[in-house]
Amino acid sequence: MALRIAIVGPGRVGTAFAKQLAGGRTTFLGFVGRDPAHVQRALQQVGVGTALAPAELRRAHVVVFAVGDGELTAAVRALASAAPPRPCSLWLHTSGRFGLEVFDGVSGCRRGALHPVAPFVDPLAAPSSWRGAAALVESGPGSRRLLHVLCERLALQAVDW
Repeated sequence: MALRIAIVGPGRVGTAFAKQLAGGRTTFLGFVGRDPAHVQRALQQVGVGTALAPAELRRAHVVVFAVGDGELTAAVRALASAAPPRPCSLWLHTSGRFGLEVFDGVSGCRRGALHPVAPFVDPLAAPSSWRGAAALVESGPGSRRLLHVLCERLALQAVDW
């Protein structure tokens, strides 16, 4: 069974992740975003997926929060309230500013942080420009192995934090 991934935040990082993860042993479900036009543009760039309602995050094995640092805590809280995590799913963020504390109060999921140490100027060029770059990963209980698998599928070198 393919790993199902949903991304919160259709910006540069979210779109680059989706582009790299779509296909193969990973199924990209789509984006959750505030602006429908941004979601649609990102979906066109990736070529697969749909605009997701918050409740649809429960279909995902992995939910990636690729939102700005200033929006991360609020996004996690809002989506945890609207659609509590699927049991045993992995919720992770891509922020270099925060650790796992952004998931405090969210129950029922594994937690992680995966921060590529690479520029994201153009989300469509990013996968080839970051190939082999380091990614700092912080894992909660039971999430380390899956974070390393995601790094491998993203062509990143996991560095435990």
